[in-house]
Amino acid sequence: MMGGGQSPWMVMRGFTRDSSITKQRIKPGTVRRISGYARNYRWLLAILVLLTVLDAVVTVSYPLLLRVIIDAGILRHDLRVVGSVAGLVAAVAVFDAFLGLASRWLSGRIGLGLIYDLRTEVFSHVQRQA
Repeated sequence: MMGGGQSPWMVMRGFTRDSSITKQRIKPGTVRRISGYARNYRWLLAILVLLTVLDAVVTVSYPLLLRVIIDAGILRHDLRVVGSVAGLVAAVAVFDAFLGLASRWLSGRIGLGLIYDLRTEVFSHVQRQA
């Protein structure tokens, strides 16, 4: 719990209502500076976006597969359909878990790489000033 007995989520929610935060504008040149750091990770970012889109497609497939189980399997008393589509749902769940793992690994790799790059740049800047 944060100070005052509020959860971190409540504190973050308060930020969305604080006009001094929501009215902030990005200074000119900020996006260009940020994109300079992201340039080194553009392929990893592209793969991460692709994995995220693929994960969204997989997430949408669950209700569709369950509809097939209910409509074509249970309602028609066809256990072959129920078994085969249930196996497919299990395979999709394993694939979805792999996608989640891969996207978390990529996200961590990109984030830690960016932190390393920023720290290296700050350290080099401090060393030049000494």
